Amino acid sequence: MTQEATNAELDVAFTNNIVRRGPATTSVNWQLSGSSWRTDRNALYGFGAPAGATHTVTAAPGLLRPGSYDPLDYRLWQGYPTLGGGTPVADNGGRDYFGNPVTTGAAPNIGAYEGPGVPR
Repeated sequence: MTQEATNAELDVAFTNNIVRRGPATTSVNWQLSGSSWRTDRNALYGFGAPAGATHTVTAAPGLLRPGSYDPLDYRLWQGYPTLGGGTPVADNGGRDYFGNPVTTGAAPNIGAYEGPGVPR
């Protein structure tokens, strides 16, 4: 019989994501602990960032139509800080959700869309 570790540390990097609180959400409880959890270059809209988060965008992320069921509505409007606001990530898969190439040298967008900003 073997015993599994119950307090194993994870190495987690939460990077270049958009998290938007909907109107029905009353609170967000970040329960992050340990030195192996890193939060960097995310757009966290509608609530505060967890302790230790770096380079957090708290302004509206510029999603075309958040809450839609159409993935195209999760592209980004021109002029928002999420465009080019991310940081390069090793082994990023090479393409975004929409098939656009993901940059490895310059700052990528924050979120699942790496294309140019959509004009209004």
